[in-house]
Order: sequence, then structure tokens, then C-alpha cells
Amino acid sequence: MTSRQHLARPGAVLLVGLLLAVVPGCGADADAPSPSNAPPAARCAPLSDLAPLTLDLVASGQLDGLRAFVETGLADEQLTAVLDALLRLIRGLDRPELEALLAVGEGPLLARALPPVRDALAFVAADIEARQPLLSESVRLLRTCDQGALYAAVDSALRDPALPDLLAALADSLRLPLVQDLLSEDLGGALSRPGFTALVCNIVAALIRPGFSVARDITAPLSGIELLPLDSPPLSTLLDALDRLLAPTGPTLPALQGLICCDLYGVTRCDEVTASTPLLNRDPVFTWLLYDLFVSDQIAFDAVLDVVADLGRDPQVVAALAPLSAVLGELVATPDLRRTLISLLVRLLAPEVARELAPELVLLLDANVVPELLAVVRAFAYGCAPEGP
Repeated sequence: MTSRQHLARPGAVLLVGLLLAVVPGCGADADAPSPSNAPPAARCAPLSDLAPLTLDLVASGQLDGLRAFVETGLADEQLTAVLDALLRLIRGLDRPELEALLAVGEGPLLARALPPVRDALAFVAADIEARQPLLSESVRLLRTCDQGALYAAVDSALRDPALPDLLAALADSLRLPLVQDLLSEDLGGALSRPGFTALVCNIVAALIRPGFSVARDITAPLSGIELLPLDSPPLSTLLDALDRLLAPTGPTLPALQGLICCDLYGVTRCDEVTASTPLLNRDPVFTWLLYDLFVSDQIAFDAVLDVVADLGRDPQVVAALAPLSAVLGELVATPDLRRTLISLLVRLLAPEVARELAPELVLLLDANVVPELLAVVRAFAYGCAPEGP
């Protein structure tokens, strides 16, 4: 087997999808095409050393959904294109940038970050049938925002220093008994599902109008709920952080506006919206998901927000934002990369695929395989092509 064939379907899956180290031992085709930019293989440890836990899960049949997806869910040419795109993104970083990204996952931060990721995934996976409209809307948004609006919005928000303050204040606000009462369906609170939906949808619509301001379009509507102590922390802290995040002179507001126009009108840019452009006829499923997270008994969402806020202030995470921004910038600038990765995400979000894969992804996180995943990514990033068992 040539070094390029090592990077084919058996080793390729170590970088594809949400599990990158499963196919060796799955009986996949060793002669599938290789990515065009793969360097000569370096000497490196075999997969049995790099990913023993993951391979044990494969061998025991606990990842049959993911195994079936990799074996039959992607054509050889599609797998090759996805792997090629991932390698281009990873190897487009210089060594210090790559090390900054890997350091986030290989240090103690990983132990703090993974539990909330696992809980959020388990929350969705627990009732995947009910989440199918959310999956469909996510696919629509990915396809509509193919001009880079989604990546620009994520990039701007992640790099905005107001975001950690906003998330921490939101967590504190959700812990207020008064806020939980207002959100309660049983108590008929002003911010139960219908009221919350109306508030968020009105704010989102205001965000893309000229002259948007937090004071006029967010604080003023909330002040109509007289019970809310908007002048005292944590709500005053939340509104202050939101005002900084959505400052008219900052980068985050226009980036979010582009994403909102994709979502509301199905256009790629806000300047395509005219007075006669109709709103898309669809349910506000993203708002409903946010409400469900706020009130769920299955996941301590306030604790999730606390962890994410702390991570956002950590110097190691901040150092990793620059190379992450470079990756997102490459996606914005390179249409074929976007299309390739979007095609993979669209396939993963297909209901029949998500139904099988979501519980297995929770299992993988419970089994603590992410360090193995990072070890394989590091091997590929530096030219290795680890041999499977």
C-alpha cells in the first residue's frame, strides 16, 4: 500500500466527520482515491497506539451507525474532496498557529469544555425526531449562507471581547428565580414560549433595520415587563455587554446582520433585501431551541454558559482565536472549500443520518476519545499517515 493510499478511506476517516479515527478495521476500500495535497508520509505510530479506545469501540460494534455512514454514506470522490479540504485548512496554518489550536484541546481546558458539549449534544440526541425541523433549517441556512456570512458572524462573535461577559451575565440572569418564573409555561410567565418567541423575533427583525440600538430595540421592550430589575446586576451587566457586542461601529453587528438576512429572507447579502422581499415562511426553530435550553431540566444551561464564558477569557483560548480566524477566513475566501465542507455537514444533518450518529457521538465523548482524535490530527498535520490494524 502506498503512502497516499494510507490517506484514503481507512485513514481518511480519522479527519472526516465528527469521529476521525474509526474506519481502520471497518473493512473499507484501501484503494479509494487520496487527497491531492497529501505530503509523503512520515514515520509515525500506528493507529492502535494513537487511538486504542476508539478502535475498541469500533471492534465492539458500538459505532455501527458511524461505520455505516463512512462506508456507504459518502462516495469515494466526496470523501476525498472533504479530506482534501480539511488538510488544506490544517496545513494552511504555520506551526505556531497549529500548536496554538492543538494546545487548547491537549491541555486542562479540554476537561472543562467537553462536559457541556456532551450535555448539549445529549439534549438534542434525546429526542432527535422532534429536532428534525431544526436539522432541516440548519441545512437550509448552510446552503443559503454559502457566500461566507455564517463564517464571518462566527468569527466576529468569537473574537469580540464582550462575548464572555455577555455569556456569564446571561448565566447569572437565568439563575434568578424571577426570570425562571417569567419563562415558565406552567406559571404563564410573560416570557413563556409565545412571549419569548415574540420578543426574540422582534429583536432579530430590528437588528437589520437602520439605526438599531440595544437601548431602543432591546432594553425598551424588556422594560415593559415591570418585574425585571434591568438597572441591577446581572441584568444590567447583560444589557451592557450586549450593547458592546452590538455596537454600530464594531464588526459583530454587520456580521450578524448578514446571517440574519440569510435566515429571514433566504438571500446571501442584506443589500438584496428590498421593501417587497418576502419573509420566508418557516417556524422560528432556532428561537424555540434557545427557549428549550433556557428552561430545560435535562441540562444545566447556566453552567454551560459559565464554562464557555471562562474559556473565552482564558489566554490559551484567546491565543487560538487568531488561527481559528485564519481558518474561517480561508473558508470565506475559497468557495470550493465551503461547498465541500457544507456538503459533508448537510449529509451529517440528514434526519436518517443524525438519528444514528447523535447517540454514538455522545458515547464517544463519554469514552473520552477526543485526546486520541487530537493525536491523530497532529499526526496528519505533520505528514504522518498512521497505519491501521
